[in-house]
Amino acid sequence: MNNRQIYQEFKNLGRDLFLNGDAAARNGNISLLLSNGRLAITRSGSLLSDLLPSDIILVRLEKNKTSPLASSELPVHRAIILKTGKKAVVHAHCPYTVALANRYGRTFPNGEYKAKFGYPLVIGQAEDFRIGGYSEEIAAALKEHGVCVVADHGLFAAGDSLKEAYVHLSALEASSKIAYLERALS
Repeated sequence: MNNRQIYQEFKNLGRDLFLNGDAAARNGNISLLLSNGRLAITRSGSLLSDLLPSDIILVRLEKNKTSPLASSELPVHRAIILKTGKKAVVHAHCPYTVALANRYGRTFPNGEYKAKFGYPLVIGQAEDFRIGGYSEEIAAALKEHGVCVVADHGLFAAGDSLKEAYVHLSALEASSKIAYLERALS
C-alpha cells in the first residue's frame, strides 16, 4: 500500500466515522501497521471529518518512543497492535454505546451482533478515566473481541484491516442506537 492509498483509506474512514455519528469532528483516532513495521496514526487534534495528508503521522511501533504530533492515544494503539497481532485500530467516542455503558455498566448488543461477535467488555469506570490509560486492559480485551468500551470515553476496535476494525465499531454502535431508542420509547 503506497502513501496515497494509506491517506485515502484514513480519509474515507475518518469521514465515515463523522458522518455516521460515531465520532465528533476531532474525537477519535485511527492507526494502521505498515508493511515496513512503522505505525501510521492520526495526528493529535486532527479533523477526522476532513483529514489531510499531513494528519497522518508515521511512528515507530516500539514502546517508550514518543511523538508529540501523534494522537495522545498512541500508547493504547501500540499496546493493541503489539499484544493482539492485529494491524489496524479505530477509536471513536460513539455516543450511544458510551451512554449505555455509563448508565448500566455494560453494553446491550442486539441478537444479530451477539450472534456474530458476543458481548463486548466495558473497561474502567467513568471517574477513573485517563487518556492513554487502560492500555493493557484494552489490548487484552481486543485479543478476544473485535471491540471494547472504555467507560465514559469511547470504543476501541481492532482488525487485520481498517475496514474490519471499523465493522466491529460500527456494528456495536448501530446495535447500541437500537437499544437506546428502545429504552427511550419504553
